[in-house]
Amino acid sequence: MEKFTKELLTAFLFSLSIILFSNVAFSEPQWAQKPIQCASPEEVFDRLDEDNLMPLFSATGNARVENNMYSKLYGMFYNEDTKYWAFVEFFDFETMCIIVVGEGVDFDVTPKKNSF
Repeated sequence: MEKFTKELLTAFLFSLSIILFSNVAFSEPQWAQKPIQCASPEEVFDRLDEDNLMPLFSATGNARVENNMYSKLYGMFYNEDTKYWAFVEFFDFETMCIIVVGEGVDFDVTPKKNSF
């Protein structure tokens, strides 16, 4: 009986290792490029003002530019009435970039069923 239990346990562990090994992804993350809108700070602020977007928060983050990493300032702008928002990168003194815009913000971070 003890031999049977050992063989059964060995078979189970072997099967489990095959299942786990087959689910391992062997690819590495890939860098992607996508278009963003960049302009002078004056033009970007004029665009934000058109939708009455106000600064909500700012943060420092990292940006990869031509294989170099730079520390940049980012800001989220928000209109509480329309729920429009924009995420902006302050690239340098002459250039700001609108990374993404959207509509609808939910500040409730409680996980919701079927949210993904």
